[in-house]
Amino acid sequence: MPIGRVSYRQNLPRLGNSKIVAILMTVFGFMSCLLSISNARNYYPVAIGNNWVFRQTDDKDTSRIIEISKLTKEMMQPEQGEPLELPGNLRQESMRVILDRTETKRQQAGRNRRMPTTKRFVFTKADGIKQIGLSYEFPPRNNNRQGWAMTFKNDPPQDYVPNSIRLATKWTVEGERNNVRRGRVVTRKVNREVVKLENVRCPAGTFRNCLKVSEVRVFERGGVERRGSSAGYIWLAPKVGPVKMSMPIWRGGGGERVFELVKYQSSLGVEKQKESLSMTWGDVKKSPKLFN
Repeated sequence: MPIGRVSYRQNLPRLGNSKIVAILMTVFGFMSCLLSISNARNYYPVAIGNNWVFRQTDDKDTSRIIEISKLTKEMMQPEQGEPLELPGNLRQESMRVILDRTETKRQQAGRNRRMPTTKRFVFTKADGIKQIGLSYEFPPRNNNRQGWAMTFKNDPPQDYVPNSIRLATKWTVEGERNNVRRGRVVTRKVNREVVKLENVRCPAGTFRNCLKVSEVRVFERGGVERRGSSAGYIWLAPKVGPVKMSMPIWRGGGGERVFELVKYQSSLGVEKQKESLSMTWGDVKKSPKLFN
């Protein structure tokens, strides 16, 4: 006598309510785990107070510091550069500023090489970390030259880190600076792509399954590419953020500067993205490819 197939629906009434709930909780827990891994804030936590300290591999006296700060009125109305205007649907409290600066012994001794501080103005949405502007702020040189700044505005806001980030993900951030005095517009484009998944070993430890992101920066003036374009890489570790960076040397015959993480304070923050429990198994199958 052939054995007939028994469907899941036929067996479902035989399961107790507690078992059904346990199965559903397991499935939704697995789904939540998948979603959290692909979240942009998992690869670049932008909670206020997070910071990362790097050291240049061939120059132990040169450090690079990245920290997450809240947006202040002074940043919105700087002494140098253009004022920052928020899109109409954003509040100052929802903004974060990614401060990125390089320090050397020459700077500490007052003989700086005018290394700029980069400020990225970002906020988080359901589809990733969005950028509304970026500024380069150059300090005075030897106290005898005025500092200056240039600001590139991203209108509309663009992806700094998309939520769907994974191997082969590509995206572009484009901003413009209107130089009124010279009557021209300078465009800054950064083409990013996740080119590899690899482990990174540095003074702060060994970080597994890092996304290696290529960054090709292109500056255009009047639609024509100008000198100063460059290519580099950044490695992003899950639940940590940036752990390694390389950037080209514009002067002195080329080459690159490599920065490795020395210490960090990184928290994903208390904000958690709310996910609906009404998801279907089809939604799980459509989720991005993930890595262990």
